[in-house]
Amino acid sequence: HLVRWLAAKSSCFEQTCELEAVDGFTFRERARMGNVLTLSAKVTHRDGGGFVAECRATSGGIPVAEGTVAVQLIPLAG
Repeated sequence: HLVRWLAAKSSCFEQTCELEAVDGFTFRERARMGNVLTLSAKVTHRDGGGFVAECRATSGGIPVAEGTVAVQLIPLAG
C-alpha cells in the first residue's frame, strides 16, 4: 500500500500501480501487537511503464522486513 501511495502522490493522483513482482522479501523479526512500524519505499529503477522499489519495515530501529517490489503504473481512474 505504501508503494501505491508513492505512485499516486508522485503523479499528482493521476496514476496508481499494480504489483508485478516481489523479490528477495525477508522477514527478520515478528511484528507484535503494540509495535510501531516505520515503513520506507525507495525507487531504485524506473522505466516508462513502472518502477522497482526497495521496501523496509523497522520497529524501534530494528529491521522487521525488507525486499523489493516491481510495479506497473496504471491510470488511477482505472
